[in-house]
Amino acid sequence: MILDGSRAHNNCKIVVPKNITLHFLPPYSPQLNHIERLWSYLKRNYLSFRLYEKIEDIIQTLIDNFNKIMFKFII
Repeated sequence: MILDGSRAHNNCKIVVPKNITLHFLPPYSPQLNHIERLWSYLKRNYLSFRLYEKIEDIIQTLIDNFNKIMFKFII
């Protein structure tokens, strides 16, 4: 299983079955973490160069555009 460096993934209380091997990503590896590429794409193409009045406006813009992107891949 491939994991990022989240504290939750490094918790010593997690019991890992013997048939599972954990592989951790390097501390900063956007090319290996696919969500980093998606986040970069959204920031570059939909969120940048705009002035937002409220944090809710940013969140709504992000949700709307994420749904547009996902719709393209589903169809």
